[in-house]
Amino acid sequence: MYTDIAATRLQESPLNASLAGRLLLQSIALSPANVGAIAQLSNIPATQLTVSEDDLKGPLAYWDKQVQAEENPAARLVRAQLLKMCGRTAEAIQQLETGLADHPESRPLLAKLYEQENRTEEADSLYDQMLQELDEQPDQSPTQIVIVRSDLLAQAGRLDAALAFIREHRDEVPETERSQLNVIHAQVLDGLVARHLAADADESEAALELLKESVSVAPQVQRALIRIASISCSKLSAAAPADSLLIRILAEGSFNASVYNVIGTEALRVEQFQKARRNLETARRLDPQNPMVLNNLALATVRGSSPDYDYALSLVAPVLQQLQNHPDALSTRAEILVAMERWEEADRDLQLALPERPDSVNVRRLLVLVNEKLGNQALAARHRDILSEMQNNGN
Repeated sequence: MYTDIAATRLQESPLNASLAGRLLLQSIALSPANVGAIAQLSNIPATQLTVSEDDLKGPLAYWDKQVQAEENPAARLVRAQLLKMCGRTAEAIQQLETGLADHPESRPLLAKLYEQENRTEEADSLYDQMLQELDEQPDQSPTQIVIVRSDLLAQAGRLDAALAFIREHRDEVPETERSQLNVIHAQVLDGLVARHLAADADESEAALELLKESVSVAPQVQRALIRIASISCSKLSAAAPADSLLIRILAEGSFNASVYNVIGTEALRVEQFQKARRNLETARRLDPQNPMVLNNLALATVRGSSPDYDYALSLVAPVLQQLQNHPDALSTRAEILVAMERWEEADRDLQLALPERPDSVNVRRLLVLVNEKLGNQALAARHRDILSEMQNNGN
């Protein structure tokens, strides 16, 4: 159940990565043999989900026994994935190197681990070896060769080569067998977009050209829409063209609720509250039960120049009915209650949200204010110190 919910949340938005990760951890805790959930969890970037050794204590113990029993050929690979997730990279490498001759399928993960440890030459050597072997396997189907080579080039970080290869050979893969290639294609495009947006110079126009292609490639359309909306709300040179692209996508009618949602969410993030509220109101009309839309609309309503506190509370109430005690919804309601100077109620919501969101700047900021108003000066000071430390660390 947890695995299915996590997959749904990730499909809805990459912003749900943290929530999906926690659901997957629960799934693995209940069923350590759930290899699919472990694979899903290992694909969530460490920047979006922090996994501790305690989180994986049970699954690690289970897969330790599987490795020792030598009955499950995949045991070394799965255990290495778990070690990687909790930061025991050197041990994960040793695990894979030990069984490499018998388990060549572990080479892609081993290459990734080498990269993490800045062992670039060893990683490149493994990728070159795998690519060469692919060329020497005439029995492979053309479809499989296209998919595997695309994947290897992408994993090796050779994104320009991967994209050129996919564009050249995409039509060789029948549409009925194209789902895996679509995933790789979308990931390659996303990586190249991220590279352009992280450049010192303004390369947003090049990023936008790639995003036009991304929108036509399932399954990461939502991520592409978020990036386009982010550019449209920025001061980059491609802001106006990005806005025009969103209007064109809306006119086509394929993703309207999603488009209004991502525009509103990005506008909220950069404090363009009027734009956020306008787009999120439209998203709500199209998808009235969407908890993310309702939560973000409540925030836009309370943070704007003409706040409506009662309306904001009415928006977040059904979110907490759907997702009882969800920390983000509790934090939102607390922010509204703070604006209404209902300090005790706000404090209750923040106390419930804090264990799940200890690194949330907004939760800490609100706790400082609430505790000051309730006369808890020592506790307010401690929250202030933690907040200052978080901001100094770039949170």
